[in-house]
Amino acid sequence: MSIMKEDLLELFNERATQFKISDNNATKSDNNAIKFDNNATKSDNNATKYDNNATKYDINATRSNNNARKSDNNAGKSDNNATKYDINATRSDNNAGKSDNNARKSDRNADTSAKISDWDTLISNNNSAMPYWDAIMSNKNATIPYWDALSSNNNAIIYAMSGKLTAMSKVQLKLLDYLNIQVE
Repeated sequence: MSIMKEDLLELFNERATQFKISDNNATKSDNNAIKFDNNATKSDNNATKYDNNATKYDINATRSNNNARKSDNNAGKSDNNATKYDINATRSDNNAGKSDNNARKSDRNADTSAKISDWDTLISNNNSAMPYWDAIMSNKNATIPYWDALSSNNNAIIYAMSGKLTAMSKVQLKLLDYLNIQVE
């Protein structure tokens, strides 16, 4: 059987056409693969974007937390300032208390001075402070009725001194009574 040249060309063309179809299919497959790769790249890019957004959210959350800490610190500073004001107020109260104590001391000193003045008045002016003093001293018989009877006794001096001391004791008691009244 002889093969004609035309038959060979036809066969060759058929084979070439089949190869072209196969090549085209392979190219399509490659193109599809490239598309899939591109889609995968897009997905990766989207995933990266999501990660970047997540990172931004984390950064914002960190900033919010830092702001919250700053607010807490500021609140702490305010509390510290309030404590300082309380301490200053306490110091002011203590100073006021000291002033009151000083005023009381001044009052006591004034009272003491007044009492001392009263005492000096009593000592320097016996007649006005104790009007009965002259009566006691000038009228021994009236004040101490047993004076004359005792004076004739051998022990008259001792009894007379006793009488005078008794009179003085009465005066001292009157002084103490007067001072007690003034103290009260």
